[in-house]
Amino acid sequence: MKKTFFLIMLAMMMATSAMAQKMVVKTTDKQTVMYDIPNVESVSFVDGYVDLGLPSGTLWATMNVGANSPEEYGDLFAWGETEPKSEYAWNNCFDTEDNGSTFKTYYNDGGLTELLPEDDAATANWGEGWQMPSMEQFQELIDPNYTTTVWMEQKGVYGRMVIGKNSQYIFLPAAGYFWGTSHNSAGSYGQYWSRSLNASTSSYAENIFFDSGSISRLYSSRAMGRSIRPVVCESKQIQIIPVTGIVLNYSTLSLQPDGTKQLTATFEPEDASNKAVKWTTSDASVATVSTDGLVTAKAEGTCTITCSAKDGSGVKAECQVTVVHSCPDENHPHMIDLGLPSGTKWACCNVGASTPEEIGYITQWGATSESRLEYSIGNYIYKNHDTRKLTKYCTHSEYGHNGFTDGLTELLPEDDAATFHWGDQWRTPSAEQIEELVNNCSYEWGEQDKGLLLTGPNGAQMFLPAGGVCDDIVPAGRNKGEAGYYWSSSLDTDDNYNARILYFRKPNDYYPITFSLKLNPRYDGLPVRAVRK
Repeated sequence: MKKTFFLIMLAMMMATSAMAQKMVVKTTDKQTVMYDIPNVESVSFVDGYVDLGLPSGTLWATMNVGANSPEEYGDLFAWGETEPKSEYAWNNCFDTEDNGSTFKTYYNDGGLTELLPEDDAATANWGEGWQMPSMEQFQELIDPNYTTTVWMEQKGVYGRMVIGKNSQYIFLPAAGYFWGTSHNSAGSYGQYWSRSLNASTSSYAENIFFDSGSISRLYSSRAMGRSIRPVVCESKQIQIIPVTGIVLNYSTLSLQPDGTKQLTATFEPEDASNKAVKWTTSDASVATVSTDGLVTAKAEGTCTITCSAKDGSGVKAECQVTVVHSCPDENHPHMIDLGLPSGTKWACCNVGASTPEEIGYITQWGATSESRLEYSIGNYIYKNHDTRKLTKYCTHSEYGHNGFTDGLTELLPEDDAATFHWGDQWRTPSAEQIEELVNNCSYEWGEQDKGLLLTGPNGAQMFLPAGGVCDDIVPAGRNKGEAGYYWSSSLDTDDNYNARILYFRKPNDYYPITFSLKLNPRYDGLPVRAVRK
C-alpha cells in the first residue's frame, strides 16, 4: 500500500497558525503544491489501491470516499450525488422532479443507466483517476471463486475483510445507511453503491449488502445514503467494449390485434460492456413495445420496432410488424402463412368454426357428417356391422372384413371433411404436414382461450383450441380445455384401426407442454384444422 500524497509537518503547523496564509503540499513525485488557506475546505488522505489478483485486473481503493483510513466509515451518499447531506429523502433527491416521482436523466426506458463522471462521487471527490465500481466489478469482488470474505473487527470497527487469491485484501467497514436524518445500523451491516442503475426499476440502483452472516448483491432506493468504495479508473482496468451488432429473434412478425410476441436481442460481440437497449415503435397505433421487448398489436397496419444500443455505438436492429385481423371481413376461412419450409398454409380456424377459438365440427376419421351422439367402433362408417372389421382404408387383411384390403393410406377427397365442407382447395393435413408444423413452430399455452398458440418461423401466429376427444367414454368430449386432438389424413399402416393425429396438452407441475404426432382410434370424434392445397 502507498499514499498518493501526504502533508508535511510544516503545512500542518501553518494550517493551525493564525498568521499562516498558505499550505504547502509535497507529493510523492517530488512536486510541491501551494494552496491558499481560505480555499482549502478539508484535507483527506487517499491511501492508494490494492491489486486483489482479480481476473479483470480491477484495482480497489483501500478506503471509502470521505474516509482517512480503511476503518473509517467515510461519507454516505445518495446514488448519483457527489456530496453528503443532512437529510436523505425523495423530495431532495438528485435527478428527480415532481417530488421524486419523475427521473430526468437516469432511467431504464431510454435514459442513462450508468453514472456519468460528473455524477460519480468517487470521480468528483478523488479525481478522474477514480470511479464508483460497476455491478459487474462488485460481483467479481464477492465471487467466492476469486475472493474470500470474512466478518471481523478491525481497530474496533466491524466490517468485511475481502481477501484475494494473492493474499492481498481490503476492509469494508459496516457503515450502515442514512434515511431521513438518521444514520442507521452502523456496525451491523454495510451497503455500498455501484454506478449501475437497476435494470427493472428506475427508482433503484445496484449495490452490495453485507452483515455478519453473508455478502450479496442487492438493489436499493436511490434516495438513501450509502457508502462508496472506488476503483481505479484506467483503460487497462476498465475496458469499454462497444456493441458492433444486434440480432433479433424475429425480423418480421405477423400478429392479430391484441396479440403479443416477445422480441429478444443477441449482441455482437458477446462480451460487449453495455448491453442495455432502447425499444421504440414507429407507430404506436399499430403496435407498441415494452421496455423489455414485448410487442403488443393494436390495430391493422404495419410498423417498425427498433432495438437500439444505449452504449453510444449507434447500433440498432429492426423488426417489421404486420397486424391483421383473424379473417378479413369476418369471412372464414382464410390462409395463414407461417413461413413453413414446404410453403403449406394453414386455415385460421377449424372446419365448421366461425372463429379461431371455436372447436367446430367433430367427426370420425374419414367421415364428413357433423357431431354424433356416440363415438364408437359400433357406429363407425367404415366397418361391417356383423364382424366389426374395416371396409375401407385397410392395408392388412386381418383388419378387413372377410380379408378385405384396398391399400389406401390417405383420405380420398370425398371422405375428407375439409374438402367436403370448404371445397377442393382445402384438405385435412397429412402426417408429414403436421410433423412439419411441430418441428418448425414455437408454441405456448393460451390459458385464457384454452388452447395452443403457435408461432411460425416468420412470426405469424395460429391458435388451436383444446377441444379434447369425443369417445364412447365421454361422448361430449374428454379433456376439453386441457388437450387438443386433430385428425390428419394419414392412416396408421401398422394398426389400421388407428389414424395419425396432431396432439397437444397443457403443462402441469410434472410435465411441460406436449405437442406431437400421435395415434388415435379412427372411430373417435375429433376436429379438423385444414390446410390449403
